[in-house]
Amino acid sequence: MIDPTLAERLGAVDAPALVAWSEVDRLADAAAIPGAEFTLLPETGHLLRPRGPRP
Repeated sequence: MIDPTLAERLGAVDAPALVAWSEVDRLADAAAIPGAEFTLLPETGHLLRPRGPRP
């Protein structure tokens, strides 16, 4: 879903934020949230669950 107002609304966030993003998704604009920390999670899908063998 594309929301043309998203960047503006994210710029209004006034709280500590961690942007955790999957390496298979398009890159998020972590800079849209002032002071946010950005972490790219390897080997994850859209739901950010690790992929690999199950026990």
